[in-house]
Amino acid sequence: SIAIGLSGEGDAVLFAGVGDDKAEAMFFTSSRAIRIASEDVNPQATSSARGVAGIKPRKGDILLGGALIPDPNAKIGIVVVTKTGFIKRVPLGEFPVQGRGGQGVLLLNQTRATGPLVAVAVGPMDDDVDLIGAAGKRQRLSGVPVENRANRGEKLVELEEVVEAWVL
Repeated sequence: SIAIGLSGEGDAVLFAGVGDDKAEAMFFTSSRAIRIASEDVNPQATSSARGVAGIKPRKGDILLGGALIPDPNAKIGIVVVTKTGFIKRVPLGEFPVQGRGGQGVLLLNQTRATGPLVAVAVGPMDDDVDLIGAAGKRQRLSGVPVENRANRGEKLVELEEVVEAWVL
């Protein structure tokens, strides 16, 4: 059965999840993140449904991903990775809950040294992080530093190009 209707060429579902009334969703672009309560998202259960706007990207932003957080009271962190190998973990509490469709908050003060953001992952605050490079090479990191949203973190990665991040 059809759960959502796509109307135009190039339309695609970019993120979907299932959660209860306590869950929250996050969307990440190459510069910003937004955290929204599930109660702000209308159910999408018909062929005429067109989805909802999670985040309004800024000019030049690339959508990096989304995450459903079943229990926002758990010790959850957002892992942020830059093109030049800087990585950090930011506590979920640093991201205020906002209404859907906004521009969100800054993920990192990007500089020449950090380069742009290339990967984001959500998971427990103390677990290891796996990074996957463009050539398929995996690197597991322990002790990813906890920083605030604006700080750049530490340079811990030397991959040719990070394309994915996973919290284990």
